[in-house]
Amino acid sequence: MSIRFKSVALISSAICCALFCIWMFAPATLLQLWGVGYSNAAGLVARRNAALFAGLGLMLFLVRNSPASAARAGISAGVALASLILAALGMFEYLSGAAGAGIGSAIIPEIALTVVFAALWRADRALLHHITAVSIPQESRIAKVYSSMNLADAYSIELPVGASTNAEQLARFMFAHQPAWINGLLAVRDALVAGIGLKTTKQLESLGATDKGSRVGFFKIYSSTPSEIVLGEDDKHLDFRLSVLCSGGSSPTAKGRITMSTVVHCHNRVGRFYIRLIAPFHRLVVQANLRRAAQVGWPSA
Repeated sequence: MSIRFKSVALISSAICCALFCIWMFAPATLLQLWGVGYSNAAGLVARRNAALFAGLGLMLFLVRNSPASAARAGISAGVALASLILAALGMFEYLSGAAGAGIGSAIIPEIALTVVFAALWRADRALLHHITAVSIPQESRIAKVYSSMNLADAYSIELPVGASTNAEQLARFMFAHQPAWINGLLAVRDALVAGIGLKTTKQLESLGATDKGSRVGFFKIYSSTPSEIVLGEDDKHLDFRLSVLCSGGSSPTAKGRITMSTVVHCHNRVGRFYIRLIAPFHRLVVQANLRRAAQVGWPSA
């Protein structure tokens, strides 16, 4: 059974409001239940805690209808972490003898909130970073760039509301934030291809050293429009094109999509062998770049 953020937010908001009233106006009652003595110092801390619960309750109420987003996932993660720490502190105080068995009335709900909000956080992250394998879009300039293709794939991910849909900006953002392990993979690739006549990463980067605007990362720009940028390279054994295509997001409240498509045309057996060898890694890299950009946070429009 799926957990609805709205329901959890409303219930949690009500709990926070109740805790605000108790800590502000009757802290001694709750402390007595926990087996903790009341003092002026305890009352001071309790009233300050009340303000935090008031703010948390209002925040959860106001965001109850929010769609899945990085901000909503952050709220869920924050509440889950706070609840986990409170539950751990409660168990520590009980085991050390600083609080009685009555503190279990706080520990049990705190554990429940930890589990529920952690599940909501995971669900939002999965939704925001869900990558779908799709067909190469027919409107893409690379859909029919080669008469025959030895590799053709495409992966798509939804862009959040307010994210840029400028293809070149998003392409540069992705390559600037790609996972560190990809550099290690490229180093292995360069060592393998150096002896078969394919250009290495350093050779490709040097080609654009005098005009960095002509390349994205180490890929040559073949064409660029606001909605699509086509990158690639022609080499001895194979040619390839990489498209970053943006669609949707035509209004400030609409979500867009970004699709990364790759097509490869091999000239000979060496090219075909190479592309079969690296194809699984290529797919991992494309998906990792999309996922990493989503985690970092796409640039705003």
